[in-house]
Amino acid sequence: GNRIMKKYFIIILTVTILSGFQIWARAIEVEPLGVEIHGFVSQGFLKSTSYNYLASDSNRGSFQFNEIGLNFNKKVTPNLRIGAQFFARDLGDAANNKVTLDWALGDYRFRDWLNVRAGRIKLPRGIYNEIRDQDMLRGPIILPQGIYEELNRDTLIAVNGAGLYGYAP
Repeated sequence: GNRIMKKYFIIILTVTILSGFQIWARAIEVEPLGVEIHGFVSQGFLKSTSYNYLASDSNRGSFQFNEIGLNFNKKVTPNLRIGAQFFARDLGDAANNKVTLDWALGDYRFRDWLNVRAGRIKLPRGIYNEIRDQDMLRGPIILPQGIYEELNRDTLIAVNGAGLYGYAP
């Protein structure tokens, strides 16, 4: 009871204090190759008071909730950009930090109003799926599971294919 609450209070206080000492995120550019490298690491904590949610031991509290991603981006020509992201996560019994190819694509710009991308492209699902790995846009909580089903992320994040898009004022 009271001892457990005190333990979680200390954990939350420690995380809050440490989050004040964040290091600014930076992109790394490998000059000779013209490749930009970006990445992110996220560690979460699952705690459920009524039932085990997403992890078999979330009733007691579980740190089995982490993500790590590393992506590469290169502008091959003024109109052609290529990129890929490798991703690993642990969410209870799902994924167990297995590294996967999250997305990989080529994106060609013909005009502002006509662009094509092909490869393993992000699915435009909801308002969050295409940008879910950008740190400043990441949700601090688990999003509505009816739309962003965390256990099905690997299936719902991207699709192999091609797409046309553009901007017309």
